Amino acid sequence: MAAERPAPPQRLGDQLIARGLITEADLKVALDEQKRSGLALGEALVQTGRMSERELNKVLAEHYGIRVADPNQYWVDNETAKQLPEDAARRFGAIILEESDDQFVVATDDPGDVMAMDEVERILPKPVEFRLAGRQDIIDTINVVYGRTDELESIADEITEELASTDEIDLTNLNVGAGRASSPAVRLLKTLMEDAVQRGASDIHIEPEERQLRIRTRKDGILHERLVRQGNMQNALVSLLKLMSGLNITERRLPQDGRFQSRVQGRRIDVRLSTLPQQYGESVVMRLLDQSAVVSSLEQTGMAPALLKRFRQLMNIPNGLILVTGPTGSGKSTTLYGALSEMNTPEVKIITVEDPVEYALPRVTQVQVHEQIGLDFARVLRTALRQDPDIVMVGEIRDAETAEIAMRAAITGHRVLSTLHTNDAVSTANRLLDMGVEPFMLAAALRGVIAQRLLRRVCPQCAKGRAPDDEEIAWLTRAGHEDPASPTIQVGEGCQICDQSGYSGRIGMFELVEIDEAMRRALRQSDFSTFARLAHEAPDYVSLGTTALRLIDEGYTNVAEVVRVLGEIIGRDQ
Repeated sequence: MAAERPAPPQRLGDQLIARGLITEADLKVALDEQKRSGLALGEALVQTGRMSERELNKVLAEHYGIRVADPNQYWVDNETAKQLPEDAARRFGAIILEESDDQFVVATDDPGDVMAMDEVERILPKPVEFRLAGRQDIIDTINVVYGRTDELESIADEITEELASTDEIDLTNLNVGAGRASSPAVRLLKTLMEDAVQRGASDIHIEPEERQLRIRTRKDGILHERLVRQGNMQNALVSLLKLMSGLNITERRLPQDGRFQSRVQGRRIDVRLSTLPQQYGESVVMRLLDQSAVVSSLEQTGMAPALLKRFRQLMNIPNGLILVTGPTGSGKSTTLYGALSEMNTPEVKIITVEDPVEYALPRVTQVQVHEQIGLDFARVLRTALRQDPDIVMVGEIRDAETAEIAMRAAITGHRVLSTLHTNDAVSTANRLLDMGVEPFMLAAALRGVIAQRLLRRVCPQCAKGRAPDDEEIAWLTRAGHEDPASPTIQVGEGCQICDQSGYSGRIGMFELVEIDEAMRRALRQSDFSTFARLAHEAPDYVSLGTTALRLIDEGYTNVAEVVRVLGEIIGRDQ
């Protein structure tokens, strides 16, 4: 039964112009974008930067006579929301926010789509009150509500029954290319991938145990358990993955590495597969790389404006080596890609040597390393330098040979960017000297080092502030906080948006060392202690620890998360 919807007044564009929110020129740009992309006018205005989504939604709500709603402010009950099937929710951009005795409250991102609203009303058994919400907020809520756990468990039961009577696996049933898309193993993998992509996971871990198979996904650097099931399903799943990756399905005694590509919910996902024999079978880890994702800008990394300005000045030096350092999973590649996207102009030639190629960049020659056939970093880098590049990006400096070639390139007029696994920016020079790099070459080539980590953000939806407890005060004191009792510690209580974790998304923390002449002299003499002292005494130097304290003070993260990532000691001068 439909609730009465008032007819919209004058056209949206005319109304926005009449209110002085956009100009005739803005409207023309948005209309051109609408013709090109097929977006609604409001989306086109936001896409072209003529209006913010918040401003647009306020006007649209008045325009269509409905209220604005933020799905993040609702505790959306999964069973209630699922009365609108997932395919309908995604197709119509709608989600049930709450149900009362006499109606449903449904958020929609397009109140002008009358046919979609009519269809939602037809599906639901009570009258509907529509409210306007942002598109991404609705998508995020849909992804949380329609999680794949129930489907995973159902398919797991089916595979367990299928394999209960035999230890042998009929590989023809697992052949994806043979039209057997209904195979339980195929459907389990498809559902696992969709669940991981919906949740924004970076890895899927498949871990067989004696009486169960444990499946976990990594999101924001933390593993989340999605499925624990009885049964002997791992052989079917692992064999399927090996077939897709072109690996030897009969070899279960040795580790293997492979890759395959898959399209999941319209997104092209590059999967890196690693198998490891263990006590109860083979452990499998899949690294998911979203090839259709947009490269983040440097502003989106979380760099403080002053540090970002210094980093861009380094990037503009016509030659020399810039290193981005940190452990695995600290966001180094994101920073490098952000820098490359700013440098990527028609006037310069950029060549990258990567393992793997994580994002496709236009106008950039990107080379994938294949060490199995001898195409390692050093060999590709030597050849790349004969291709007349202006800028070279080396995915990682792993050995002395690669380091030497990269530095010779930096000395001979190229801008070279790369990554290295070190704990902080200052210790990077010592790490390179330990690798066997000649001190004079390091001093001549190195321009700057940026070190980084990723901290989970406290979920803004369920965050609550409190005074620091005694342990936190003691830690803040040791870390060098000027007033350790003063910060308000933000703690997430757990909600649907953050999957009950208390954290949602991540923010980067950085430290930058720019190499000056005094530091260069210390490097030539292999005097690391003097180099470290000069770096710490530099007027613009801010350590990772000090950056972490600022992020705590500003409420982005909390002491527990900083300790998890940085450890106990993060003094100002380390």
